[in-house]
Amino acid sequence: MIDLFAGQGRYADGEARVSGSPLVYLEQIARVGSKLKTNGICIHLFLVEKKPKNYDLLKNNVAEFMETHPEVKEIVDVKLMQGDCNSPDVWSEISSLPLARKTPLFMLIDPTGFQIHRQTMDRLVAVGAAKDILFNYMVSGVKRAQGIASKPEEQLTQRELTTLTTYVRFLGKDVRLDEDAESPQEYASAVFGSRGYYVVAYDMDYPGRVGTLYYLLFVTKNKKIADMARVMFGAAKKQNYDGQLRLGDTEQFTAEITFIAPDGAA
Repeated sequence: MIDLFAGQGRYADGEARVSGSPLVYLEQIARVGSKLKTNGICIHLFLVEKKPKNYDLLKNNVAEFMETHPEVKEIVDVKLMQGDCNSPDVWSEISSLPLARKTPLFMLIDPTGFQIHRQTMDRLVAVGAAKDILFNYMVSGVKRAQGIASKPEEQLTQRELTTLTTYVRFLGKDVRLDEDAESPQEYASAVFGSRGYYVVAYDMDYPGRVGTLYYLLFVTKNKKIADMARVMFGAAKKQNYDGQLRLGDTEQFTAEITFIAPDGAA
């Protein structure tokens, strides 16, 4: 498993402590630990966090979990790294992971805005392993960048110019810098579909108002798994934020989930 924006590991929600993605992984591994051990399965977990303060908290939270769950140490190898996921150092670590063509690999890529470069995404997609990817495509950030791009260049501030440079680095040269980028269709087709992947896109609304905050993209080469993800997303779409069921059946909402087939697929 690779998590390129691992964060702190745990977060405060009022008086409660909520597990972030790294602790969710470890909790699930602990839950099925005996089965993994019986079958001789070892899991490698590579956690990357750029911000030093977040990294220190992540390191402490992971260490605390491992101390209270010593049995997990026998079945999981956790490697933490403080750095930018786009840097050569991080890529060198990923390249050195014990991956083979049939090795199951899960990647979580949950950046804020445009923090991951297109070049990095292309490299990750090309990694030789049987991988599934969960990627957060931030529509809200794209809309802001499109608004900046529509202004005359001479009116742009230095901060806005920097945002546009970052935006172009995020999309890549083959994705147009227009309103179509608000949909993940072109980006997903260029990055994933061109390499034989199916993409299932869940549009997450803003809490309490109309509009899409981000698309959660599930990426896989396995058509059956993609179909299962689409049904799961459809079932989630049937529920609103109060946990009440919306009118209509699950099939109706499943049909509304964006499904992007790889190039050349029927």
